[in-house]
Amino acid sequence: MVARLARHISSKHAVQQNHASDEQYVARTHQVFEDARPTLPRFVVQGEKVKPILSPSQFYSDMKDYIRGARKSITLAALYLGHAENDLINTLSEALRNRPDLKVNLLLDGLRGTRDTGKGSSASLLYPLLKAYPNQVRIALYHTPDLSGLLKQVMPPRFNEGIGLMHLKIYSFDDTLIMSGANMSHDYFTNRQDRYITFHDKDITEYYNDLVSVVSSLSYSLQDDNDTFKLSMETGVPDPVKDSKEFKSHANKTILGFLKKWSKTQQSPKDATYDTTLYPLVQMGPFGVRQDERVTLSVLDHVLHARGQHKNAKMFITSGYFNFEKRYSRAIVNSRSSDVCLIAASPEANGFFNSAGISKYIPPAYTLIERKFFNKAKAVGNGHIISIEEYRRDGWTYHAKGLWVYPPGSDLPVMTTIGSPNFGYRSLVRDLEAQLFLVTSNLGLRTSLHNELFSLRKYSQRVTEDTFTAPDRRVPVWTRENTLHSFLIMAQNDTLAVPSSDNKYVTVFNDPVNFNAKHPLHNSWTLWFDNPGKKSNANNWEQSLKELITFDTVEDFWGVYNNIMKVCDLSISSNYHLFKQGIKPMWEDSANKNGGKWSIQLPRNKTMSDIDNIWLFSMLACIGEAFEYENEVCGAVVSVRKAFFRIALWTRSSDNQEMAMSIGRTLKKAANIDGTFEFQSHNESSKTGGKAWTV
Repeated sequence: MVARLARHISSKHAVQQNHASDEQYVARTHQVFEDARPTLPRFVVQGEKVKPILSPSQFYSDMKDYIRGARKSITLAALYLGHAENDLINTLSEALRNRPDLKVNLLLDGLRGTRDTGKGSSASLLYPLLKAYPNQVRIALYHTPDLSGLLKQVMPPRFNEGIGLMHLKIYSFDDTLIMSGANMSHDYFTNRQDRYITFHDKDITEYYNDLVSVVSSLSYSLQDDNDTFKLSMETGVPDPVKDSKEFKSHANKTILGFLKKWSKTQQSPKDATYDTTLYPLVQMGPFGVRQDERVTLSVLDHVLHARGQHKNAKMFITSGYFNFEKRYSRAIVNSRSSDVCLIAASPEANGFFNSAGISKYIPPAYTLIERKFFNKAKAVGNGHIISIEEYRRDGWTYHAKGLWVYPPGSDLPVMTTIGSPNFGYRSLVRDLEAQLFLVTSNLGLRTSLHNELFSLRKYSQRVTEDTFTAPDRRVPVWTRENTLHSFLIMAQNDTLAVPSSDNKYVTVFNDPVNFNAKHPLHNSWTLWFDNPGKKSNANNWEQSLKELITFDTVEDFWGVYNNIMKVCDLSISSNYHLFKQGIKPMWEDSANKNGGKWSIQLPRNKTMSDIDNIWLFSMLACIGEAFEYENEVCGAVVSVRKAFFRIALWTRSSDNQEMAMSIGRTLKKAANIDGTFEFQSHNESSKTGGKAWTV
């Protein structure tokens, strides 16, 4: 009896100690935000009014219920609205019809929102709603000022979205707010896992309604124009495409004015039930507003590099894309006071898995980044406190982002973030982002946040060294090269190199006119073109050979590639030649005269839809230095003939079979062709039945 009583007293004392320790940690965490300058707005709410949502279907169900119940206003801000979301449109239409005083404000990205996938766009789907309720509905479409002038002309749809987007994910219904990272489309409502937290509080909802209103004032307005729609800017607001510089200046002043106004909101607890503090943050790199970035770095330093702790805290960080900004990554890798678990999508849970064209190489590119991070953590001696988990669930993709912080010795978190940023470079520099830091001592809310994290980790598997040696995790050889990795990620709009800490380097994505930094290639390359016609000989062939352009950076390559005629559209007898600068695409050139070429003929009627990607991959392999014997590569050629296309790669020498076979195997993998490539020296290829090697 005495022993049981002693154990009970000891256990109770331990709980009290842990509670006191947690409260001290919460107080120190609050101080990080209180010390931030400029001053951050502070909202204090009751923890019981904050509820995480665990599934996409519940998110969608709650959204529709809140729409049906709204009396005054509905605000929906997201990257886009899916082309098939007629059910959501009908729910909005019903609410507007039933309540003539109801106002609906929608904010989408202009590039994504007007991109027609063949089944319409977000704008065309919403237009009938605007036409039916012109006095109740406002639709705004933000256009980045970084896509203007020549860059807007050169960059094609989808690729141009990499320049910058409106990435906010804010959903409000009267005095209820849902902060999320999810868009409004079928997969985000069914089998694309994200995060969502509901706040039943008038004040924080008003803040985000105001934020959406301010960004909408900097956006094009969707307007009715005789049974179609048009886009127009508000009077007095510079056009982001025509007057990019003036627009940025205006937007900077507007957003800073918004932040200054709301910084005066410094709420304190009304009583002990107001135990949860909210710190809303924005990041708008195109406008020079980097509030979230500064605070996130301070929080990482507070958690990962605290002094005087006897036990480590625990931090969990998740992002659908394993591609953390360099300073974030450096802070995590060198953690000294916290165990860290990173949760990301497995290749199968990446939205680009098994996609068509170049984008199918995006999951391997993330595997490469993940492996480098894994090895770096081990190299600095932190392999035992830093772990990686991958979300893997049959038929699901993963898009969740945010972090959770557990005090030393605690089983429940006291802090989380919720919002749109992915912790990557583009979130800091290119896009408009908003997230909210939540600090709480409410036991019920802490338990709910812990359960939310558990629901994600339930489908996660820990990454080990064996993960990267598995056959299905092998990174294609040309994806491994640093330059090609940049190509892949740039092409799919996920990241770029980070500017220096003093921000002196300006990339094309920061300022498409006045940038001073590009991503250099190892060599300069020249693109040639010829179409000598049927009656060609050596003399008129050389006369028909035209030197088009020379480039030496990643940006310039895409500018060229996206602005020239595709191979499938070239006339018969046409040829593109991409060779290192200084080498002419002629056998007689000193760099070619002792060499040979790998080539393959592809039936025109079977490869018409694939030839552009095959040629693109072949070029990327060349300029991205994907070959083990890179100095052997002179250039590549694509030829258009009546019955076939021919892809060829020229080499400096032809007498070293080991080098030639290595180049051939790499080319075959890069071009992603099942057929047989054949290698012959230039001398042998002029002979009937000349000897050849094959892969």
